[in-house]
Amino acid sequence: MSAPQSRSNNINIPEGPNVPADPSSSLLRERGSEEAASRVRRPAAPAACGGCDARWTGQRAAHCSACHRTFSGAELFDRHRSADGPHGQCVNPESFPPGIAELRDGMWRGPAVDSASIAASIAAGAEQ
Repeated sequence: MSAPQSRSNNINIPEGPNVPADPSSSLLRERGSEEAASRVRRPAAPAACGGCDARWTGQRAAHCSACHRTFSGAELFDRHRSADGPHGQCVNPESFPPGIAELRDGMWRGPAVDSASIAASIAAGAEQ
């Protein structure tokens, strides 16, 4: 007979009757309640800036710690920075050409796209 193997990988793994091995399945099966579901699902916490009151969610969002504007992605964030000055400076997105960025829900975003413009873009690409 071989000796039982111990967990010596320095990872603290809680064990016991109240700690399921797979909380997303066994806990829900065991209790089947909204309480159990609330313990399993953890909504994304909004990110926040320490220098202003801005809060946002989203993996691609970018917040500028200099001008405290929030952008929907790196492309608009990069576009709002200029190389002027020793450390660069922020450019107000309101000065961008029309159709580049618009302020929606407290975040600078690219223009909204509807299904008709998507279909037109696909058709134009197919003709080339």
